[in-house]
Amino acid sequence: LSPCSTFKIPNTLIGLQTAVITGPDDLKKWDGTERSRKEANRDHTLQSAISESIPWYFQALARDVGEERMAKWLQRLDYGNQDISAGIDLFWLGSSLKIDAHQQLKLIRDLWHSALPFDPDYQQQVRDMLVQDSDLEGTLHGKTGSCPGAKNQLQPDHGWFIGWVDWNGTSTRAESTTFFVINITGDQAWGWEAKKIALEILQDLHTGEGS
Repeated sequence: LSPCSTFKIPNTLIGLQTAVITGPDDLKKWDGTERSRKEANRDHTLQSAISESIPWYFQALARDVGEERMAKWLQRLDYGNQDISAGIDLFWLGSSLKIDAHQQLKLIRDLWHSALPFDPDYQQQVRDMLVQDSDLEGTLHGKTGSCPGAKNQLQPDHGWFIGWVDWNGTSTRAESTTFFVINITGDQAWGWEAKKIALEILQDLHTGEGS
């Protein structure tokens, strides 16, 4: 499946490593184009663009990285099928780039362990930016992704929620950690639905009600 907005994770790491962006406070100005989500119609920092999943911010980031550097980094990461042929600011949005759940799992596990080929400080910054509020008894890190279906490619609507929970308090590197990757397909199968499913499973597992 297309990674959709879960690609914001490697996109951010590549942007930091190539110095296209400087950190969580890196600001990009809104271009004035009215978009359907009101959250997108204002300036954004890297942190707010990740938290509110703002496509135009990361499209601009990818254009600044450029096709040559982007292709080299996806090859180095062994990220999905590494196909950016749909265009530098479109390839991850229901288009040419595809990835499976096992590859997504490897990415987030390696990020947690600082085992990706990026500066450890940049990996820590991304871990911090992925923190989300939840009712779980631990610290939730995650990223949703949603893509509309492409009828000509026989691809349905699909959504992702990927990340991990560090249990035992609020530490971001707690000893007990659960990694997860959820994807769903079908009519209006969006990332927020995948997140809801993931949180229910995680809560059940943590309380011993799941298997």
